[in-house]
Amino acid sequence: IVGQVTVAIENARLFEQTQTALAEREQTQEILAQRERYLAAQLDVQNRLLATKGHDAPYDTILQILGEVSGANRVYVFENHQDSSNQLLSSQRAEWSADGMDPEIDNPNLQNIHLKEDLPKWKKTLHSGKALAGKFSNFPEKEKAFLEARNVKAILVLPLMVSDEFFGFIGFDNCIEERPWDASEEGLLSAAAAAISLWHERRRAEEGLLLALQRTESLYRIGDAM
Repeated sequence: IVGQVTVAIENARLFEQTQTALAEREQTQEILAQRERYLAAQLDVQNRLLATKGHDAPYDTILQILGEVSGANRVYVFENHQDSSNQLLSSQRAEWSADGMDPEIDNPNLQNIHLKEDLPKWKKTLHSGKALAGKFSNFPEKEKAFLEARNVKAILVLPLMVSDEFFGFIGFDNCIEERPWDASEEGLLSAAAAAISLWHERRRAEEGLLLALQRTESLYRIGDAM
């Protein structure tokens, strides 16, 4: 009887080890599959940006791509500008919302946000070129009101840096649960943010070149007239 009990215990232990190994293998496979999905989405975003020749980024498409691969409920882009007293403001320019989510693109409270006064943690972190991520419960009380008004449970915000300047940011909202954003997700989505930043940098350079050519042409015309 003792031997049978020992065998039964050993079999149970082996069974548990096997189940644990299978679960770990399945988890590893899912992590690798998700990484492949992120990489494919990142490449898709880069290709669409490279193919865009106009003055406007193809936000509608690329935000949907990033929203679907990340599982976010809302993805958006804010661009910075300054008021008459040179204070840094930020306004929402584009948004994608998952099915069942109320869009915020027409929300007047998301225009001309005074980052230093209204979202100081955001301003400090993003201005330094770092990502901002966390659950609703981890944010300062002043900034919780901003998130709560939009039903945000967890958020990832990535800076858009154009010519080393804080140009704006891309944000990923989760409105269902306080999900964590792990380092690998942050890194892969940061690559997409970098691609958007590079597109704006290239567009700025092209506009600068066009303006220089127009000025040169104007000078030639003045010279010919004289």
